[in-house]
Amino acid sequence: MGFLRFRAILSPVLLAYIDEIGETGAFVSRDDARYKTSPAFGYAGFIIPADNARAFGQAFTENKRTLFATELAR
Repeated sequence: MGFLRFRAILSPVLLAYIDEIGETGAFVSRDDARYKTSPAFGYAGFIIPADNARAFGQAFTENKRTLFATELAR
């Protein structure tokens, strides 16, 4: 009696970074003095191999701290 051996086909694990994009303020009407920004909304993101996630996170954090130093200091 023979035995079947299954060989696993390994494919890379991918991670998706997805975020919402859009206007954070309220929309009342185009004529409102304060709340007249566009109510546009959507999703954006990208996919990277899981093996690159740590390096990407480190680079992102370093760049964020540099580029937004003024805002982060508040």
